[in-house]
Amino acid sequence: MSTAADTLATPPATTAANDNAAGSPAAAALAAGNDHAAPSSPSTGGPTELPPWAADLDADDRDWLAKAGHKEVPKIIKSTRHLERLLGADKAGRGLVLPAEGPDADPAGWSAVYERLGRPADAAAYGLDKLEGADPAFAGEAAAAFHKAGLNPAQAGALAEWWQGKAAQGQAAADAAFQAQGEADLAELRQAWGAAFDARAEAGRRAARQFGFSAEELGKIERAIGTKGLLERMATIGAALGEDGGVPSAAAAHAGAGSPAAARAEIETLKADREFLAAYLDPRSPAHQGAKAKMNRLMEAAARAG
Repeated sequence: MSTAADTLATPPATTAANDNAAGSPAAAALAAGNDHAAPSSPSTGGPTELPPWAADLDADDRDWLAKAGHKEVPKIIKSTRHLERLLGADKAGRGLVLPAEGPDADPAGWSAVYERLGRPADAAAYGLDKLEGADPAFAGEAAAAFHKAGLNPAQAGALAEWWQGKAAQGQAAADAAFQAQGEADLAELRQAWGAAFDARAEAGRRAARQFGFSAEELGKIERAIGTKGLLERMATIGAALGEDGGVPSAAAAHAGAGSPAAARAEIETLKADREFLAAYLDPRSPAHQGAKAKMNRLMEAAARAG
């Protein structure tokens, strides 16, 4: 007696399924355990069959033709003409092959590309130092950065123009803020000094004249310490020096060392010392406290009768 496995492995030859498979090779083979393999379908992954005229081509050209799938000469002609239109006879010698990017980047190759795109041979050719209001040192650094980035003169000029516009906007905003703060400082001092405002302002102007400050120098100091800070300090100095420019006011009289004449002489010397004055007037200077203490001692000494 056969087992179920035997039945499944060797189907009887006279079954209905076998009878119904007549005329169907695949069905008959599956139903009857036929050892013949089913016919395979044509392969679609192989190379394109070459036309007879391709026999005269060398192996590389035949391989290219097979991969391109061209079988007819008119199509090859159209493809070639399309490529010629893309490149163009007028563009001969102007094509670019881009080097690798990223970790495998070729610096020399990219340098050649930048030169083909118009980068000048030298950064000075950008002429950034000739732009109106340009800082020579900054212009040199910017030109070097532009050259390294591969910019041509038109690109560098456009970027420099944009930068100048942004810088001008920033400066205009800073000037407006400084002006507004200066007006607020003046209003505060007018209220604080009251009727003495004009006299104190004049004392400050007198000190500025005696120390020889120009308007430009005073402007720089004002930018550093503010309108209020400059007026307060110059008014204090002017009041201490007195109307004759050398006799301090009685308010500054305290005990101190040195003769009044020597103190006055040294004060006159310090008045001509721009470095000392800059430290004395600027509280942010590391030397401010020392300069202030020295001037106070001299003023105290000069104020003593002698």
